[in-house]
Amino acid sequence: MVGIYGFADLKFKINYNYPYFEKLAKDYRLETDDFDAEISVTEAEIQAENLDGNSSADYLESLAIYRKVAEKIVDFSGFLMHGVVVNAEGKGVAFLARSGTGKSTHAGLWQELLGEKLVIINGDKPLVRLIDGEFYAYGTPYAGKENIHKNDKVKLTDVFFIERNEKNFVTPCEDIFRRLAQQIYIPRNEKMLKTLELIDSFSKKVNFHVIHCNKDIEAAKVAYSKIKD
Repeated sequence: MVGIYGFADLKFKINYNYPYFEKLAKDYRLETDDFDAEISVTEAEIQAENLDGNSSADYLESLAIYRKVAEKIVDFSGFLMHGVVVNAEGKGVAFLARSGTGKSTHAGLWQELLGEKLVIINGDKPLVRLIDGEFYAYGTPYAGKENIHKNDKVKLTDVFFIERNEKNFVTPCEDIFRRLAQQIYIPRNEKMLKTLELIDSFSKKVNFHVIHCNKDIEAAKVAYSKIKD
């Protein structure tokens, strides 16, 4: 099977064997024959995704495809980021943290605070591209267990690294590159250097904060006040 899918303002011709991917990415399918890049995965690449030893081949194929997309997008000044991205009244805000820290929980507090003024673009693995000197984050169907995503984009203005605390307060981020490198997919091949260069550019372009927070709505109020300064 084959189809053209739009990710990050790019058209990918994707060859796949199982219907799982087609269902997963149905909101991103395009009716065109034109494409910017072509993606195919081998059986070995599919099985390499089977880290727990219990996943089905169709699910693993979807992961292998996305890894190929993440590596190909480097050629178009882009990268895959592990985090939640929202559109908060026109501002693109990303929440990054170690797994289990509460990215989705914090984004949910912002949703509670802003209501319809906030749209979650992607809840787990957005793509980011540098276009005309600005970084844009894009929705993808790879959106974590909550599966919240939108086929849309937003210009990133702020990034919050989340750290748990009993109180809610924001501090400047002094080790941006190190923190980003832990949350961005860095290919272990010839595209590593280009990705590191993009991370460096990203670290200098967007506003970075550390939000020390609990799970109370006050956490969202404190963080939100920083993007309104």
